[in-house]
Amino acid sequence: MAELRFPISDEFFQLPTIQPAEIERYRAFGRQVAQELVDMAKLTNGHINWTKQSKTSTATLFESRVENLPAFLAESEILATVDKVIAVFQTTTMPTTRNLQRRFQPAVLDIVRLYNLTMPTADNSYLYQSLNWLIRDPPLLGAFLRRRDVSFIEHQEVIEIDGRRAYVLAKASIEIPGVHNLERDYNVVRSEYLHEGFIFAETDRPGVLKLLSVHHLRPNGSGNSAFGKFVMSHNVRFPIQSIEDVERLIRSHQLSQLTFVDQFSLPTVHTQSKCQVCSKAFGNGQKGHCRHCSRIVCVRPCSAEWDLVKGGLSFTVRICVLCSRQSEN
Repeated sequence: MAELRFPISDEFFQLPTIQPAEIERYRAFGRQVAQELVDMAKLTNGHINWTKQSKTSTATLFESRVENLPAFLAESEILATVDKVIAVFQTTTMPTTRNLQRRFQPAVLDIVRLYNLTMPTADNSYLYQSLNWLIRDPPLLGAFLRRRDVSFIEHQEVIEIDGRRAYVLAKASIEIPGVHNLERDYNVVRSEYLHEGFIFAETDRPGVLKLLSVHHLRPNGSGNSAFGKFVMSHNVRFPIQSIEDVERLIRSHQLSQLTFVDQFSLPTVHTQSKCQVCSKAFGNGQKGHCRHCSRIVCVRPCSAEWDLVKGGLSFTVRICVLCSRQSEN
């Protein structure tokens, strides 16, 4: 059995030129996918009977069964604006898309933007549609489940929901010419996004968005077996994790807008015996620099390390809680 190497080469999929009529068909399907996601995410007065499954400090999880498969809806609130969220998620090139996916969902081994169907324009900078392929490691890889890939359309758009702006990022599986099935050659099972995506809706509080995350998948292969369905129905951590991943990604984007002091210009840590945030005496070795303000601070809880991207470069810096809060404004 051949082994895939990631990222895959540009020549891996032999993609034909798609004709204008086909492009219009894909575009119409993208609009349909987005509307279905919005309809599915209605907790009240919708066509899905959602049942509250659990609640954490970050999100509330709802569950239902649609097409005899488990469907999940996670609801939360995040500190962000619609435009800031779009700045994070609207990636139209291969390098930016792969970089986003690497930071967002590490279990994804590779993603390919196959075709850009509708690009943002001056008249509508929020509308973006693309055809894509993605491969990821599932839970219990090897022991019970094989790798899954999926070919799908992604539709991004700003609409109005209940009179408020909302950014919709919707995905659904679709057959794409040239994207062959990899099961025979690479032991990869093609799964299906039935309904997948996020809705970021404005609230009556400026700077606060309601975040809805929908997950409705058909795993195929052994994932369709009784055991596979059992694993799927009990994998309730994934929707909550997706909410947390979104929050972390947006916070990282906000923090990357800060300026940072060169490490060789920082004062030596020995000049301070107390944290410059909480004023408590340091324990042995439990201090570091905030790279934005140069304060010497506790490693915890007065600061944290963040993996950021700025100017296309990835780096890790420590930021104190005061500067972190400042970046939210």
